[in-house]
Amino acid sequence: MDFQPIMISMGLLDPLYWVFGHVMRFLYDVFNNFGIVIIIFTILLRAVMIPLGVKQYKGTIKQQGMNKELEDIKRRYGNNKEELQKAQQELYTKHGFSPLAGCLPSIVQLIIIWPVYRMISAPLVRIMGVPLDAIGKLSNDGTATGLTKIVYDLGLMTEQAAKNAEMMNIPIVNALNNSVEVMSKALNEGLIKVGQLIDLNFLGLNLGLNPTYKPAVLFGDEMGTYLPLLIIPILSVVTTWFSMKVSQWTAPNRKQLKEEKERSKKNPAKSAQEAPDPSAGMTKGMTWFMPLFTLWITFTMPAAMGMYWVVGNLMSMAQQFILYFLISKRAEIKVIEPANK
Repeated sequence: MDFQPIMISMGLLDPLYWVFGHVMRFLYDVFNNFGIVIIIFTILLRAVMIPLGVKQYKGTIKQQGMNKELEDIKRRYGNNKEELQKAQQELYTKHGFSPLAGCLPSIVQLIIIWPVYRMISAPLVRIMGVPLDAIGKLSNDGTATGLTKIVYDLGLMTEQAAKNAEMMNIPIVNALNNSVEVMSKALNEGLIKVGQLIDLNFLGLNLGLNPTYKPAVLFGDEMGTYLPLLIIPILSVVTTWFSMKVSQWTAPNRKQLKEEKERSKKNPAKSAQEAPDPSAGMTKGMTWFMPLFTLWITFTMPAAMGMYWVVGNLMSMAQQFILYFLISKRAEIKVIEPANK
């Protein structure tokens, strides 16, 4: 196996770049299929984050147990927001609960999007270990070097793409796979080895291309290429929305919360005394924010990112159902009774 080190310094994210790149290279050497690499890599990455999901779920159960004491705190402090927040924070600290902990898995997922994107946008460098000087680029004075010079001189990439070739070398990947002339020159000049070539196609989809919503492209000369890619944004948005809803449907003590809500409707006085749920507003906002964010991601990044998102959402839904049936349905909510004051 021709396994090349990835020598690019990116500061604090260095460890993630190194690990992600080598894992994806290993998977590609084993399966020789970029789509399968994305699927397995996503499953492995989400599996590593399962402990965070379990901690989040148990924290939600703990929060449910504090509801009565939270309601008592609101009755005691009324409109004194400063004392109310102080008492709530003391309660959270006492029982080791953080309202923001429920967002931690989502925050981690957002953080790792960047290194995953870098792997996908520059696969020759990040995954296959092609040196930067072999990739080359187009300088401001019009001088091109390396693989970029070969592809640019043949008119197979735009000027802007040539300037950004080191960070976005998918045009070079496509040229190597589609042009015998580019491949021959690259090999003859020693800019790339046969073992460093990568095919971004999966089930007829070029995962290196950005999906588009523009009718002129979808139904133009390249319809056969871009129209099928539209399935990636659609699946990404749909699975993201369902993932958020499944998270709500499998929330701990959901049935009890629903019953309390019905009682509150019938009893306005009780409703006024209930403590606010610090995560309710955020959960509602994320239900709509995440699908919109995913839509933006899938139309501005290579289709492989959308595929990563789809597999991640399926993993998330499976995890939520498993946690619900293994933890929530079997666990009794330990209710913390208000202290007598």
